[in-house]
Amino acid sequence: MTAAEVVGLSPDGSQLVLRVDGQTVEVPMELVRRAERVATRHLSRAPDPTEPLTPRSIQQRIRCGESAEDIATAGGVRVADVARYQGPPLAEREHQAGLARQTLVEDRTVEELVAGHLGQDEVEWDSWLVEDSRWEVTARAGGQSLRFRWDALNRRVQALDEPGRRALRVPGPADDVLTAVLRPIGPPQSAQEPVARPRTGRAEVPLWEDISRQVSGRRDDD
Repeated sequence: MTAAEVVGLSPDGSQLVLRVDGQTVEVPMELVRRAERVATRHLSRAPDPTEPLTPRSIQQRIRCGESAEDIATAGGVRVADVARYQGPPLAEREHQAGLARQTLVEDRTVEELVAGHLGQDEVEWDSWLVEDSRWEVTARAGGQSLRFRWDALNRRVQALDEPGRRALRVPGPADDVLTAVLRPIGPPQSAQEPVARPRTGRAEVPLWEDISRQVSGRRDDD
């Protein structure tokens, strides 16, 4: 992730001025406001651990990454009473991780690139919902862990950490990719442009959710 420092507003108030890697970047305020709206919706939909446990709330909490054991301990109930509802959300998490794994970059799947980077054939994959249609995906093997963001709506994968970015680099024209945005599997199209973007020498604009957290002062674990 690229660190960004909020400098202030442009003289006419239409741009948010950031300092990214020592360079000044201006982001339209409309995009900042849009990021704020998305973040607000995400917070409003996050499961509340203080709410009474219901089948629906249990499944949403598991979908968002909690385990049956964690929920049972926090709620003071038996693990079996929680685990009976975990099947569908765990299957959904596995399905979304599978979609991310099969996404293509330069005609190779994310799964192939990650296995090659880790030097392991057996990789443990998981995913959990972070906001509408967007999932965090992890790949673990040999004491190493890689993090990705899977956008199920737009069917794209993005590396969230440096190990993930290194894993998605492909020898050749895309070798210098900082944050790979990947083509999903689909019928070949001769006119299709590659989605992975090589470095241009300009400062990389951070993700909108990162800008939102810079503006609002929220952190990932809030």
